[in-house]
Amino acid sequence: MNFKGIKIDCHYSDGEIYIELIALPSEGDEISFSVVIVKHGEALTSLLNNDFEVLIEDETIKLNKTIKRLDKLKRRLLRFKNFLSEDNLWRTEEEIRFREEIVSEYNTEYFLMTRDCAEYFKSLCRSSGTEYFKSLIDFAFIGDETLSQYPIPDRLFAFSRAEHDNFDKFFYDNGFYSRLDFDTFRSFYSSPDDFLATFKDRMDINESDLPVHEKALKLLELEHQGRQRTYFFTYGYKLNNINQLMALELTEIYKRNLPIKKCACCNKYFIPQKRSDAIYCDGISPFDTSKSCKEYGARQAWQQTLKTSESAKLYRDIYMSKQMLAKRNPDMADYKKSFEKYKQEAKRWKVDVKLGTKTELAFIAWLKEVKEKKVL
Repeated sequence: MNFKGIKIDCHYSDGEIYIELIALPSEGDEISFSVVIVKHGEALTSLLNNDFEVLIEDETIKLNKTIKRLDKLKRRLLRFKNFLSEDNLWRTEEEIRFREEIVSEYNTEYFLMTRDCAEYFKSLCRSSGTEYFKSLIDFAFIGDETLSQYPIPDRLFAFSRAEHDNFDKFFYDNGFYSRLDFDTFRSFYSSPDDFLATFKDRMDINESDLPVHEKALKLLELEHQGRQRTYFFTYGYKLNNINQLMALELTEIYKRNLPIKKCACCNKYFIPQKRSDAIYCDGISPFDTSKSCKEYGARQAWQQTLKTSESAKLYRDIYMSKQMLAKRNPDMADYKKSFEKYKQEAKRWKVDVKLGTKTELAFIAWLKEVKEKKVL
């Protein structure tokens, strides 16, 4: 299958982004081949890292989801028949016909077509401006010791001036500001059942001749009958290429003051989800596929600490010894009690050393006393 381009629909809410990827075949109708919901920044980092599975659904998962959608849509068609009265039979047929079209596009043929779309999307990603965006992010968002004294806005401005032609190419000439369609502000129901439950009554109100404020009041009263509503709001963009998506994502990241990091283990870009000072991502470690980068990095850091820190080595030796005694002698309550007391006391010591209320040397002396069984 040959293609002439893609479209990307992005809808932003407070914590997530809904992204729909649409391929434009050289002949025939456009094809929606992937719909994902990701956290802010994940679309950008996935493109920078060539981790396309973040944006393109796994084929096995997609096939299972397609089958479930078919079943769900068929059930909803039957339910709509019950909600529409006979005097609205023409609308029933129109509604049914529309939904049958939706069902038909989720068939096996559609599933096979999306694989070609996914390969086309990947080829566009590989030929896009990712190297430019990496260079920009490395300078403005990540930086080094020399750059750390300057705030991110200053670094962004300096980079945009130093790379004036390229910056304009990706942020202006590319259409990000001048040709980017802004989609309407939307509100969504928290579940399809909420929509179905009041469909007939809502249609009657909408088609009445009441003034707009009275219509709105009646709809408001209808929506809140016997239930607590939950809505969320989004704003969206319609994009025409990969570079627009990266420019948009970078802009949204900057607006939300989100940090971008490079993993100290795999060297891939990531957005920390909990701690802004995180140095490891949650991806699979390239050095040990049974562990995440975070798990592998923490273990390596601890192993290094054991080599260089006397207190860390003493703490671990005592910990392992007391733990082994407690495990091998479950009937001896004193061993378990001693192990738990040691963990609590050692934790307090570590906090005190970190706060500066006690010294590292004093901690080492206490550990040696514990090891020699003079305390605990």
